[in-house]
Amino acid sequence: MIITQTAGEDTQSMIMSLILDAKFQCANTTCLPVTNVITSNIRNCQVACLTQSQCIAATFHRSTSNCELFDNMLNQNGNILADVDATSMNIVSGTRFPPVFTGDCILISKIDNNILIGNISESLWDVTQNQCICQMINSNETISTLNYFSTNQTCQLFYTNFTSILIEFNLSSSLIFMNQSAIFIAQKSTTTSTSTTSSTTTAIQREYYIK
Repeated sequence: MIITQTAGEDTQSMIMSLILDAKFQCANTTCLPVTNVITSNIRNCQVACLTQSQCIAATFHRSTSNCELFDNMLNQNGNILADVDATSMNIVSGTRFPPVFTGDCILISKIDNNILIGNISESLWDVTQNQCICQMINSNETISTLNYFSTNQTCQLFYTNFTSILIEFNLSSSLIFMNQSAIFIAQKSTTTSTSTTSSTTTAIQREYYIK
């Protein structure tokens, strides 16, 4: 079951699996509900779990309208007891949007079909885009920018913390860099034989990576 909630421009969603006529129960305190809320139906209980970033499971009791939210159960299915008055729910791992990060995160910016023009410090061959990004993240910020070419699975690494960059169009490639508070992007003109630069409006994608 897909649960979605929209407030203004913000949308949250997740996929939950239902366990009918059952409740979560365990002998130790580590899987007690993190909170209890009163909701009118199962749907509102699911939404209550969605709005709590730490929630990973819930149990709704129909007779009392009590909704139990859980945040710390290593084995939800192993802690199930039969109860005809209850319906329990698990969030399917990896389906919560936006995702919840528990470690240090790094914001990575990406411009498709463009590459950085500059002095290449290192090149890698037969690697995936994610492997190149990991190489950049694990460099302790000595590498801040890379070009990735999907056609031959190569990437070019740059050992500079840029505040301005010069880029040019290159099909089936991606320019990826560590996010900075401000960066000026200029695009190399290809309409004349003389190399010129001009400011440009470029679609920049941003994603969070766990360090």
